[in-house]
Amino acid sequence: MLVLEEFEGKHYAKPLKHFEQHSPDGFEWGYAGSGPADLALALCADALGAVDPALEVYQEFKFLVVAGLPWAEWTMEQQYVLDVIGQIRKQAAEASR
Repeated sequence: MLVLEEFEGKHYAKPLKHFEQHSPDGFEWGYAGSGPADLALALCADALGAVDPALEVYQEFKFLVVAGLPWAEWTMEQQYVLDVIGQIRKQAAEASR
């Protein structure tokens, strides 16, 4: 699984690390199961640079993004992941008021 990252105005694909949290079989997408949960965790951890902050948002990211990904080939930019995480955090902050 690859994620696109921007560096000096160019996009590069890099592999995602599988943090086995739910699925020993690896990444999946297009539904809201254990494989998609692990993909969501990997995408969030990669974008945030660490697993711990990703643990706070990856389940919501799974429902908002990963569950709706098409079975066909797809790509995702790191900035998109960060934007969605920002929206998740903003909604959580507003809900806790």
